[in-house]
Amino acid sequence: MLLRSIIDSNVPDESSVKVQLLYRDYMELKDIADDNNLTLKKLVNKSIGMALEDIEEKGFYSRSRSVRVVTSEMKKCSLKIKNKHYEKLVKICEYHDIRLKDIVRDIIIYYPFEFFRGGYNN
Repeated sequence: MLLRSIIDSNVPDESSVKVQLLYRDYMELKDIADDNNLTLKKLVNKSIGMALEDIEEKGFYSRSRSVRVVTSEMKKCSLKIKNKHYEKLVKICEYHDIRLKDIVRDIIIYYPFEFFRGGYNN
């Protein structure tokens, strides 16, 4: 019993997803997080939670209409995502043949900029 509780306490409740963002988008995400008194990790997870709610309610998530082409400095990010979000995203990706890092990038490029810019959602 004690061994099981030690093992369970060492299991992380988050997973890491590596995404590549334009450096200016990464810096703007950090600014949005600061404006809303959030860490970048919390901003990412709130945004993913909102996207998953949209998927459950509407059957889709919103994303930017513009396509980002690599023409400027990029930043590789390792984002920590709650396991409950991660597992749902993995199922969606498997069902629709989408890469996990692509859906995460879509979400974090749209939701924080749309719903958190200006410190509206504290």
